[in-house]
Amino acid sequence: MKKVAIALTFTTCLILASSGINAQASGSTESFSCGDPNLISVSGSSQVEIESSCVGDTGTFAASYAVSGNWAGAIMKSSNRTYSTAVGRISIPSRSTSSCLGSAYTGWVGIGGVSTTNKLMQAGFIYAKGSSYPRAFYEYITPNLELPVQYVNSVPLHPGDDVEFKVIFDRSNSQAEFVITNLSTADHVSITTQLLNSDWDGTTAEWIDERPLQKTATGTRYLPPLANFGTADWYGSKAVMSDGAWHSIASEPYELDYMADGNTILASPDNGLTNSMSFTDYYHACSAG
Repeated sequence: MKKVAIALTFTTCLILASSGINAQASGSTESFSCGDPNLISVSGSSQVEIESSCVGDTGTFAASYAVSGNWAGAIMKSSNRTYSTAVGRISIPSRSTSSCLGSAYTGWVGIGGVSTTNKLMQAGFIYAKGSSYPRAFYEYITPNLELPVQYVNSVPLHPGDDVEFKVIFDRSNSQAEFVITNLSTADHVSITTQLLNSDWDGTTAEWIDERPLQKTATGTRYLPPLANFGTADWYGSKAVMSDGAWHSIASEPYELDYMADGNTILASPDNGLTNSMSFTDYYHACSAG
């Protein structure tokens, strides 16, 4: 599911982690604790503040920050090289019974989906509306086709399972490959599909927790409430770039995304990588209501 840009009534304050500079907002704000998942707040002047001492700088590059209507997580964004493979591992979070009515949640690894090219390849897991059990899936979007979510029943998933998701695009034969491995059960599948080289957008690689776009019976798209996933711990997150080598997230320019509904933060990363390949996303709220 592509990234949804939203118009907010607040501005995002960027933190330069390497220099420890914090863009302060005027007005009263909540206090911060780096051990607390609520690491950001909206101030009286309608600005988002991130406590600079909580921002990690574990690689060559410090993070930039952005706000999305449906994504929370990490995005690699090299300005001069492309991504052909992305891989990440996660311990599948549980969906809380306290989740809001009609809520949904998905976590995935992907390539593309940030630019305006309408191209995205992804593999991950999803808690559909009303479901308490996750299902593995893959999906791709091209300028001419939006493949519906393809569930992968041959790799059963359970809350707490450690699972690896990998997305590969091979330009030599225009094939996309989606690989899902349940490390806890040894179940594994590799699915290959024929596309066009023009269907690939290698400008970004992503590790995302999302509230997935839904459709009404009449085809109208909408964003559902976000299911309460607690925390999502991503690790082993890296990508193959056009130099043919593996690169960890923090070895290249990267962005951390915050999911928001109006002025309400729904989910956020922990403002810095635990190490160059690991980070945690935190659930905060299901919607602005």
